Amino acid sequence: MACLEMRKTSKWWYGRRVINGKPEAWNLDVEIEGRRPAKIAQRGDRLFEASRLKALAKLNEQLGNPRKVKGNSVPLSGMYEEWEKAPRRKIPQAKHLNSVRLICSRFVLHISKAHPEITKMSQITPVLASDYMAAGGTQGVSNRTYNATLSALKSVFKKLKRKAGIPDNPFEEIVSREDKTQHRIPFTPEELKDVLAAAKSDELCYPLFVTGICTAMRLGDVCCLKWKDVDLDDGFITVKTSKTGVSVGIPIFPLLSELLSSLPRTSDYCFPEAAKMYQVGPGNIQRRLRNVFRVAGFRDDGDQDDGQALPILSDQEKSDKGMAALRALSKQDFTTKVRETMVKVFDLYLKGGTVDTIAGDLKVVKSTVSLHLKKIETVVGFPVVRRRKAPKPKEKDSGDGTKPKDGLRSVNQRGFHAFRATWVTLALTAGVPMEMVRRVTGHTTLDVVLNNYFQPGKDDFRKALQTAMPALLTEGGAPTLINQIRDILKGSTDKTWTQDHERVFALIAKSAS
Repeated sequence: MACLEMRKTSKWWYGRRVINGKPEAWNLDVEIEGRRPAKIAQRGDRLFEASRLKALAKLNEQLGNPRKVKGNSVPLSGMYEEWEKAPRRKIPQAKHLNSVRLICSRFVLHISKAHPEITKMSQITPVLASDYMAAGGTQGVSNRTYNATLSALKSVFKKLKRKAGIPDNPFEEIVSREDKTQHRIPFTPEELKDVLAAAKSDELCYPLFVTGICTAMRLGDVCCLKWKDVDLDDGFITVKTSKTGVSVGIPIFPLLSELLSSLPRTSDYCFPEAAKMYQVGPGNIQRRLRNVFRVAGFRDDGDQDDGQALPILSDQEKSDKGMAALRALSKQDFTTKVRETMVKVFDLYLKGGTVDTIAGDLKVVKSTVSLHLKKIETVVGFPVVRRRKAPKPKEKDSGDGTKPKDGLRSVNQRGFHAFRATWVTLALTAGVPMEMVRRVTGHTTLDVVLNNYFQPGKDDFRKALQTAMPALLTEGGAPTLINQIRDILKGSTDKTWTQDHERVFALIAKSAS
């Protein structure tokens, strides 16, 4: 099997292989660029990885490219099926099988589009494999997803090596990425109040924030929540999650009940505008949500859909982009009269008009203008309505050792999905049984909940443990209210009952103050 070699005393990449049991190495005439890591198995900077790809291409070229198909090699279209039925000691779980199937499907689809002439597994070269992992099908994914993709493809090619006539595994030399899982940081109750206060300035986002905070549902499930899944009389939401397909039952808290009760039922969806915007493209609504987080004093850099900060558009850019989007609408979207009115409203509003003045100019009621402005925002994909002056962002301690930047919290673990971590942490810290938490979140394993969502603060963690553990183990700390009452009642007698009665009520009054 051929591979790359990096020597400490040389600036060149080398090729290396073993022929008839004897090692052979040669200079590939490709210079090592950038900052090289300590070992070749580790990942370097961008320039280093680019030079690695050049060296792999040169190595592949010298060894023959493309590979010649030997015999009846396994077709790419059937690689997953062949891998699945290959003999093995332990049958993989259904979840793992489904994951590998999806990874193989994406890989086959990419190769069929980029290189339609390649139809066999044995034609996949290290260069093709490296290109796919570098840019072909893993752009924008997390390091964990990247590594899972690489591991699955390595496994498939290794298992089918003999049957497919593969001389060496094309994915073998590709280095996995360092997987530093960054957990979502839950919000404190005080921070939730700040977020909700900021969200009130955006009529589209406020219901989504309330629902996310009260239910721990994912953004897509919140946006696409339907009335048929909401039972206000029974006080429960019963919905099948879009990510896992698991049915969950979620009690409706008073804040959410009040919100849902006030909404008109003009659509199958509870939040029809949000549902339409999310289905067109999640990026638009995610940008709206990030604006709210910024107003509340949080910067959510880790949950961006496109890796870009929200662009600040000039009036001319808003006009150009907005008019282009409105004029691209068809009769299938809105009637001709509605489309013409939306264009007039948009134009007058950008010129400084208000709901009142526009209603007078167009001879319509104010509610009609407001309704058209909401439709316009959904279509153009950026905020149009002038909001009330936002409060000055607050400087808050990030809680993880990072310092605020420009008055905002510079952390990438905050965002809409952090509401799930908040819900789980508050529930488990308060003593809600794990099984009940899992019924709400839809997780099938305890590890997922505990490792990814349960992130209590030190004080909450200490209080929860002191309450749950025997007094013997928590001696030296402040005794809990329950333990103090229990000790008083255990030592109470007929003679001391009146005094003990007063002590218990004094403790309760003190804890409530």
